[in-house]
Amino acid sequence: VRVAAEARVSQPQEGLCRVASGETVRDFLDEAAAIAAAETDVRAIAAGRARDAGTDSAEIEIASEFRVSTVEGQRMFIEAHVVAVASGRPRIAV
Repeated sequence: VRVAAEARVSQPQEGLCRVASGETVRDFLDEAAAIAAAETDVRAIAAGRARDAGTDSAEIEIASEFRVSTVEGQRMFIEAHVVAVASGRPRIAV
C-alpha cells in the first residue's frame, strides 16, 4: 500500500502564512508554525488514507520543497510544498 497527501504553504501578504491541506485552509503569523502545521496535517491525512487502503502500520516519509528569494539581502519566503507518503503492507485477511 502506498498513498500520499500534500499541502501548500503560501504567503499571501508579508507576515501571513496560509496552509492549505486536505479541505482546510488556515492562517499563521509565523512561517515555522505554518510548516509544522502542514507537516502534521499531511502526516495525519496520509496515515488515514493508508488505513483506509488496508494497512495497519504504515511508514510515513515527509518531503518539503521551498521556494524563496532574496530581496535586498533578506530571505523572502514565497511558497512551500509539503508531501507525505505512507507505505506499508496490507492487512492479512482471515
